Amino acid sequence: MNIRTAVHKILLSIALGALWTAAQAATYTYRIPVPSLEVSPPASPAAKQYALAFYGAPTDAVALGTLPNVSFSAGFSLTTDFYVTGMNSSSYGDMLFNKENMFELNISPQYELEYAINCASTANWAWVLTGITVSPNQWHSVAMTYASTTGAVSLSMDGSMVYQGTDCSGMYPQNTSATLGNRTQYWSQPFEGKIKRFALWNGPISDSALTNLTAGTPVTNYTSGLEVYYPFTEGTGTVLNDQSGNGNNGALQGSVTWTTP
Repeated sequence: MNIRTAVHKILLSIALGALWTAAQAATYTYRIPVPSLEVSPPASPAAKQYALAFYGAPTDAVALGTLPNVSFSAGFSLTTDFYVTGMNSSSYGDMLFNKENMFELNISPQYELEYAINCASTANWAWVLTGITVSPNQWHSVAMTYASTTGAVSLSMDGSMVYQGTDCSGMYPQNTSATLGNRTQYWSQPFEGKIKRFALWNGPISDSALTNLTAGTPVTNYTSGLEVYYPFTEGTGTVLNDQSGNGNNGALQGSVTWTTP
């Protein structure tokens, strides 16, 4: 073999080796994963809940107006959270909610939940002591429903059904003002303590819904018939904003102030 032939063989071998390397590289392609640089936006923080402090003063109240969008023809349902610290100087107890000459929810001087409905048949109040004791200086959650056609009443407190009874059928209709934390039209019956979260439905809701609402289920899980909803998220100012979409904003009166629960 001459030198030229040997050189040709060497060059051919190098060329074939290069082709083989290229073929191997084409066959075995390695991809190095690159982590995504996309970052999800942070979740919106939950709105902080506040409470309103009532000091038992005669003018302490949240005025809710006449609630013109609520007919009450089928009855009503309501829920609220409260923390009672003492009794006012009147002999009637601490008022949680009053729709004058229609219905009320109250804490008696003996710390017993009581309600009243102004019956259409007699045009008089029918007061009922429920036998449910309220412990002072601790938070309670209460919900009540009344069916106008049958007079059926149910109350739940702190996650348990605590009262069921039958009252008069049919409420006496009145275009009167509603008040949270007091009764102000005939005499003063101020609440002493804190209130947070309040909702009012047009008509009755189920007993299971009552129990759930007092066990922590959000009001927004039950929007059918919801006419008034105050989640107490303001923390400042003199307006309690209605989040039901019906514009039933409340006005803080007297010495009522924002506080933490």
